[in-house]
Amino acid sequence: MSWTRLAPSVRAALLLVVLVGHAAAGCLRPTLDEPPIAPPFVVRTVDGDAFSLAEERGRVVLLDFMATWCVPCRRQIPEFADVHARRAGAGLVAVSIDVDPLEDEADLRAFRDELGVPWDFALDTDGARVLYDAVTLPKQVLVDRDGRIAWETRPGEVVDGARLEREVLRLL
Repeated sequence: MSWTRLAPSVRAALLLVVLVGHAAAGCLRPTLDEPPIAPPFVVRTVDGDAFSLAEERGRVVLLDFMATWCVPCRRQIPEFADVHARRAGAGLVAVSIDVDPLEDEADLRAFRDELGVPWDFALDTDGARVLYDAVTLPKQVLVDRDGRIAWETRPGEVVDGARLEREVLRLL
């Protein structure tokens, strides 16, 4: 058999191997994939209660990764509070998770009270920051009623209340 006759079949076989390898590695994904499951975590709020993401199934959850010194975080929270006030009755739950290991509960409680925010604030004691890649602040994630990550900001992206509300309404 000559090389010219063999080459198309060899090329086809190599293409098949590459495609199967990519599919096995997860590189080729159907366009209708379900969003990924939100990694579960439990944190203790500054009020001493446990916040468990798994226990919030059936609600839309805003995960707000922040720090008290983060200026964009401070600017966003009042706008998020307005969205929360309008949508909590429809099933929106929020938790702000302070990712700075040098801050303590007293700092975070004072920050929450200063802003007058009604939802839970917690220190990241369970590694949620790592699970959600919240390395650069601010970072927000919306978890849908089925416990899947339905929307998230890029690290460091600043989002206004109107955009957050559009995303929340899509999930409620």
